Amino acid sequence: MKVLYDSQAFAQYKRGGVAKYFATLAQGSPSGSFAAEFDFWACYNSHYFEMGGHRLLHVPPVRGGQRIAKFVNTLVPRRRPRCDVWHATNYDAACLDGRYGAIPMICTVHDMIPELLPEYFASNPHSGKKAYVNQATVIIAVSSQTKSDLVELYGIEPAKIHVVHHGIDLNHQHVTPLPVPDRYVLYVGSRREYKNFDNALRAFHTAARADPSLSLVCTPGGALSESQRAALDPDIAQRIHFVSSTDSQLAYLYSKALMFLYPSLYEGFGIPILEAMINLCPVVLADASCFPEVAADAALYFDPNSHVEMAEAIQRVAADAGLRHSMVERGRTRVRDFSIEAMLEATSTVYRLAADGAGGASQA
Repeated sequence: MKVLYDSQAFAQYKRGGVAKYFATLAQGSPSGSFAAEFDFWACYNSHYFEMGGHRLLHVPPVRGGQRIAKFVNTLVPRRRPRCDVWHATNYDAACLDGRYGAIPMICTVHDMIPELLPEYFASNPHSGKKAYVNQATVIIAVSSQTKSDLVELYGIEPAKIHVVHHGIDLNHQHVTPLPVPDRYVLYVGSRREYKNFDNALRAFHTAARADPSLSLVCTPGGALSESQRAALDPDIAQRIHFVSSTDSQLAYLYSKALMFLYPSLYEGFGIPILEAMINLCPVVLADASCFPEVAADAALYFDPNSHVEMAEAIQRVAADAGLRHSMVERGRTRVRDFSIEAMLEATSTVYRLAADGAGGASQA
């Protein structure tokens, strides 16, 4: 089966969860159940090339790379191949202009964050999402939580939505060392309001007062705001580090951390949970959204609205090597339910349903 991927996630994003998801799909299925086709040339998505992709023109990760990719793809159009289905890679309304004709369309919904937490967004960055899910032949939701949100907020027929969890490479993780503190809590992700980073800082401040050996490492890079720094004891602020990291350096950060802290109020799936587990890092999670669905009993949970409860979880894991070992072992077992191969084959099944013109029975 031939699957057409449009340029959205390949020309607009350098890195990130959506970019990596479609870069993975674009390698095709190891079993040969589907192969990728493209209707563009220029690719800014670094994950695609790191995974061995070679059929697209590499736009270097430089400032303005998105504009370069768009310019090349506009200037030098690529003939659209004949395919069985089209997998839309984002929600740009321009792609719904009829250019793909009657080819069955699959749309993946990664989360419903802007719809559920609009107070954290000046405008909805996914404003085209509703048009895509309404037009799609079949919808992929990356978690049962996301499926439930789609049904509740958009009124989508449940049978049209198929849950396909994200997958991770279960083979050896390549690691590249970089300088790190001896004992640190790891935070991975942006510092947007729904990520609950300010509450995580309050929790770390409490835990670090009780344990002077603790540091906090945050990636990707950045810095504390003036107000954040002012709320911290000066010596504790010095123990908070911001680090830019490649995928292999991120694997190293997970492998050396006392724990991975994920305080988000909402996520559609939470790929960093799997990244932590595969790198043998204990996982400490907000008891919110899809996190229990993904981590099950392999994590320690806290109320994300309580920095006191979050601090207690940090202190408990930091102080107990036996607990950390138990959490690592449970994580090692849990993550094996989320292989890339399983994700690819489940996605292939959805592609076949779309090509046959029916959503079929729901998987969740």
